Amino acid sequence: MKTVECPYCREINHSSAPEIMSGCAYCGGSFAEICTENQTLVVLDRNKASAWELAEDLMAEWLEHGELEKEAIVDRRLGNEKVEDSDRRKYPSGLPRTLHMV
Repeated sequence: MKTVECPYCREINHSSAPEIMSGCAYCGGSFAEICTENQTLVVLDRNKASAWELAEDLMAEWLEHGELEKEAIVDRRLGNEKVEDSDRRKYPSGLPRTLHMV
């Protein structure tokens, strides 16, 4: 079991597979944490209304604390959804282009 902090409520969760999107045991917000040798990605649920703002807040907090190996991203995988537009990777209008997307 690994311990991961929920990016939404900051409670500690225990998971055997934190790299798979799952809901927080306390607030229910879906997230994943993917750790490699040089980087930690915190993946936020795109269906959460505040996901983009939270990603920016987390990045600013980590930068302030010198945690440069961490990055917050919003999950934008489309899965089996049908998309009418020919370009599936377009930025939705009004979203900042400074955040990385999955």
